Amino acid sequence: FEIMQGYMDENHDIGFHAALRAVLSKLEQQHETDINKQKTIALLLFGIAFFVLLLLMLNYQKVMRTTRELKVFRYAIENSDNMVLMTDTDRKITYVNEAFEVQTGYKKDEVIGAQPNILKSDLMNRAFYDEMNRTLEKGEKWQGELINKRKDGSLLYEKASISPMIINGEIVEYLAIKLDITEYIEYQNRLKQSSAVFENTQEGILILDQDKRIDSVNQAFLEMTDFDEKTLYKKTLDFFASDENDAAFYQKVWQAIEEDKEWSGKVYIARSDGENIPIWLSLTAVYGKVNRVINYIAIYTDLSEVIRTQEKADFLAYHDSLTLLPNRAHFERYMKKLFAHKHIENKIAVMFLDLDRFKVINDTAWTQCGR
Repeated sequence: FEIMQGYMDENHDIGFHAALRAVLSKLEQQHETDINKQKTIALLLFGIAFFVLLLLMLNYQKVMRTTRELKVFRYAIENSDNMVLMTDTDRKITYVNEAFEVQTGYKKDEVIGAQPNILKSDLMNRAFYDEMNRTLEKGEKWQGELINKRKDGSLLYEKASISPMIINGEIVEYLAIKLDITEYIEYQNRLKQSSAVFENTQEGILILDQDKRIDSVNQAFLEMTDFDEKTLYKKTLDFFASDENDAAFYQKVWQAIEEDKEWSGKVYIARSDGENIPIWLSLTAVYGKVNRVINYIAIYTDLSEVIRTQEKADFLAYHDSLTLLPNRAHFERYMKKLFAHKHIENKIAVMFLDLDRFKVINDTAWTQCGR
């Protein structure tokens, strides 16, 4: 441009000068246009570079976040109290967590590559597992309870949730999360056994709440006292107070419970008809984990038959079983009482009676006449 400007200065021809100036103007415009295009391209490239950099940064953050989530997820699985097990589509174990090792007794290297049926207890039929497999093969979650066995052969009750892991519409693995419910099942079984004993024992049993009021009562106690369960609900033990054992007596019993945690002894309780019956009462406080009373158990053993049997035994000890007349033991005991009066200046009369042909009467007319 400077050369052309100098050339125009040397040539003063107006037409030529105007033509050159026009060319110069176009060249300047073209140059400016090229500069603007280059700036635009530079800005565009800068924008693209910035956008790519931004995408890279966002992707990096996403990768870092995903990595962190995976680490957290893995930490949670490794430290979970639930058993976690993963298998491939051939049902071969690819992963187990520490809880699995603790609960089953198997180490990771013992089960990796094996199938979960190493835990089978044979207490569940084939149809059960067929139904489970059909559900999983359809890509659906399966939930239920399993009865497996540990490495030592003991039973392991599990509440399981098994989910297919689907990627791009295909099942790639199966994830099983299982909770050990063995203790719960065994506790339920003990409750059933206790319930059976509670309902079928001959002893009357009352379960009282923390406030010493009746919560439940078994059938034997209802038959013993002739009360109905609705009448006894939330009653206290002094509801059965009798002439021999009144409400004040039961207050002393509860004082003994607070000191010794249990009490037992002979008491008389009133039936629904007012009859007083002899009972052997055993009362025990039941404590929870925080050393706090959660229940009281009262066991009632009816002594009526025992007392009748004892009275009969005492009677037969001194009387003949056939004639019911006093026997020799009774006579000897009575004579000892007589001898005890030998130092007392009182007169004592003794009469001895004998029945002629008594044995003949018994043998011919039976003991009913002999009596």
